[in-house]
Amino acid sequence: MKISEADLRVFADLGTDFHEVHKDSENVHYHFLMSAQNTVVSLHENSDVVRLSIAGEEITYPNIRALLASKYFGHLNLWASNQSAILRDVVPAHPIPIMGEMDELKGNVSRMGIEEFDTYLLTDRNAQLDVIILDGPAGIGKTTQIHQISLKRARNFRTQQNRLLLHVESTGRVLQNLDDLIAGSLQKIRAKPTFDQLRVLVRHGLVTLAIDGFDELADPNGYELAWGQLRDLLKDVEGAGQVILAGRETFVSIGRMKNALPILDNININICQYRLHEVEPRHARNWLLEQGLEYPAFDKEEMNGIFSSGSYALRPFFLSSMVKGNVIEDLQSDPSADILSFLVNALIDREKDKFGEDIRRSISSDELVKYIQALCEEIARDMADNQSESLPGQTLEWAAGVCIPEGTDTEVARVLIHRAQNLPFLSPDRDRNTVKFAHRQFLVFFLGLNAIKCIAGDEFPKYLRRNILGSEFLETFPKAILSLPGSVVRNFRDNALGKLPQMNALDRSAGNISSLVLICGCYYPPNEKISIKYISMDEIYLFGTVPPVDFENVSISILNAYKADLGAVNFSGENSIVTLRMDPLTRLPPKFLLPSWLEFEGKTFKSKPEIQSFLFGTENSEESDKVDFPFDRDLLDRILRYRPFWLREDLETVEPVGRNIIEHRDWSKARQWLSDKGLLRIEERYPASGRSSAFIHFRIGKDDLKR
Repeated sequence: MKISEADLRVFADLGTDFHEVHKDSENVHYHFLMSAQNTVVSLHENSDVVRLSIAGEEITYPNIRALLASKYFGHLNLWASNQSAILRDVVPAHPIPIMGEMDELKGNVSRMGIEEFDTYLLTDRNAQLDVIILDGPAGIGKTTQIHQISLKRARNFRTQQNRLLLHVESTGRVLQNLDDLIAGSLQKIRAKPTFDQLRVLVRHGLVTLAIDGFDELADPNGYELAWGQLRDLLKDVEGAGQVILAGRETFVSIGRMKNALPILDNININICQYRLHEVEPRHARNWLLEQGLEYPAFDKEEMNGIFSSGSYALRPFFLSSMVKGNVIEDLQSDPSADILSFLVNALIDREKDKFGEDIRRSISSDELVKYIQALCEEIARDMADNQSESLPGQTLEWAAGVCIPEGTDTEVARVLIHRAQNLPFLSPDRDRNTVKFAHRQFLVFFLGLNAIKCIAGDEFPKYLRRNILGSEFLETFPKAILSLPGSVVRNFRDNALGKLPQMNALDRSAGNISSLVLICGCYYPPNEKISIKYISMDEIYLFGTVPPVDFENVSISILNAYKADLGAVNFSGENSIVTLRMDPLTRLPPKFLLPSWLEFEGKTFKSKPEIQSFLFGTENSEESDKVDFPFDRDLLDRILRYRPFWLREDLETVEPVGRNIIEHRDWSKARQWLSDKGLLRIEERYPASGRSSAFIHFRIGKDDLKR
């Protein structure tokens, strides 16, 4: 591939002249200043050889790639050395084995691990641009895969000369300028190239650009800005470029990408999708054994739910966290617990016992637990307020000081502040003077707790007034709701509903709080109908049986309604929904607002007649009624939409959504009927104290009940 004048111009010193001189018919010479040195690049029109004259030296390179990789241009040896030093402390020595499915969109789908994926990335597909969609849910290992390949390439660069990877992350910021994020990523590894020079290195096949969390980079009301910048980037790196776009599968789907980026339909551009899957149960068990856990600890029958398909525990982030303390043993006592909230509580409980005897004499165990949780919530709030995913050490010390219980001895307080950076939820950031959460799931979980408690206390933090909450936060918010006492959640819900009419229409507070209230209402339905009026919402999630809601003159950018029954939702006035996401269990009311864009199980519908036919065609509705269930269909809908793996059949401890099932008038008869058909499993647990509880796991889907 030949180099252009534009490629070389970005390496010239700012504000200096750049011109070409034709010495003869076979050579073109480019003259410019680079790093304050007179520089001449000579290209031979009939061969790949390139000559460089700089600082009195004459150097011949076999091709343009060698020139661009040299210390005078990209200095990729320095890049590799720095990146290797940084990532060796980030990538685990014994990573959890992750498998994925590569779909080349030509009928060729294959399973592969990280080694095969790395080999696939290195394979020349004779395309002007190679775009790889790397997707999967939170905690599945997308970032880890990028880190592992980046480290491997950096370590072996001197001998193998394979493309290096630049890992671009959002770090909590709303996307304003993609080049800013690229520049920040280059700065982290102290690389020589600037953001505009980086595009040249990508275009010539020297660097792969990996944009991680593209779904979290964009403002839902400004996706066009994000897509526009990505379109420009992809166009700029055509030649021998390779770009990885990593994000949640609901956002970075092939259909969505092609609709937003028509450039991907070009026959000279290769696009494929690599979807990461949860760890296979046998691999999870083997990995836990390698970490020193004893086999009986996780192979008991009551742990089947933990190691079953769809369990959070089979995502690498959660699996790696389960080796800490006695998490697996504790999970056996309450398998109905949500794994994330249970893991957080287990790590806090473990951490409180690590404080010295002097501290435990001065502060009770309950106060230490409150301190650790309050500190994590304060850290999450500070990060969100500042749109960052890292926290300076000095700010951490200040936050720790604010959260220490009143009346604590000065020396004890000093020790607590000093130990703050050692919390199990935190890890050092790359510059070592800052900390970050060990995983974004911890960040969004503690931020959810903070939002609930603040609003319950009539406080509305800056991040609720200014930020885009983001899909990962909204998906995790129910876990924060279910981890708190019902009285706190109801105070949050009622106070938020009471304040909504008074919210400032000039910021995001009304839209954000409406989104949180709607999620909360799905688990703690209010006594009165929820009314949302004259509000613009970025993204909302509805779960299970949605309580009665009146939308009036609202605009919704993205409505996620997976497994949701929206039968009690009503629209009046002028309303709009840009994108509706649904699945076969989504139930819409007869008069539902037509979205501009519909996403259903990987398919995307954009035309109004298509959407109208799909949503309200008689064929779909008739098929959904053909089920064999001799009891109230409302009870069946509640069972099909129940999200946790285990339902605890105890009215005193069951969460509100589970209560709606076991309090139904037909529950006892339906329970026996489903049991006789093998569609549920019942386990009795006998704790050391208190009465026994029955735990129920549903093995039921609509296909099990087809007539």
